[in-house]
Amino acid sequence: MVEQSKVLNNPRAEKLAERELFDALWQELDDGLGKDISETVERVFCRLSGREPPLFPLSNVETQPCK
Repeated sequence: MVEQSKVLNNPRAEKLAERELFDALWQELDDGLGKDISETVERVFCRLSGREPPLFPLSNVETQPCK
């Protein structure tokens, strides 16, 4: 994952404050790599448990009102 991280492979990464680095990594995970990880974990879990993906369809999550 580190090799794929644009944030960590940026020459400026060493000069970022701890909070800036954390926020940039969090955003990067939220935008792309995190989705890849979640999808992979879900596929493996479904294969091992015999369930059918998707376990948590996005359409249901997006249409439910927040309380």
